[in-house]
Amino acid sequence: MSDSTPKYQFAIVGIRTEQFAILREEKDLNIPIEVQAGFKVGGDLEKHMVSVNPIIRFMYGQETLLLLECGCHFLFTEETWERCRNSDGHIQIPKDLLTHLGVIALGTVRGILHAKTEGSVYNHHVLPPLNLTEVFKDDLLLNQI
Repeated sequence: MSDSTPKYQFAIVGIRTEQFAILREEKDLNIPIEVQAGFKVGGDLEKHMVSVNPIIRFMYGQETLLLLECGCHFLFTEETWERCRNSDGHIQIPKDLLTHLGVIALGTVRGILHAKTEGSVYNHHVLPPLNLTEVFKDDLLLNQI
């Protein structure tokens, strides 16, 4: 492998809006909206895929105003999948790779958020930068079945 070849090779094979709901139409641009972000992560051992789903909530106090979940599905090359296999035979996605996939998924959800809220007051609220090294602190272990 040359220095120009990425250590991990994968392709984005699917993007899906899993959930989108504006639960309360808002007219006031100045209400204090808190943006909450979380992630669901999973894998398909047979297909050599990992999915990263950012979940975004616009909150006003305890009330959810807007909810968006996007699924980004990544297909790994055979070589990369085997590189992720640990000594116990399990697939272990390193946290640096998981963070990279999270950055891609977060950028994707930003685009979906912009497109889905265009023309509404929510389009003026920007999803702030997130430090995903604080989100993905551990490797993801996918148990071999």
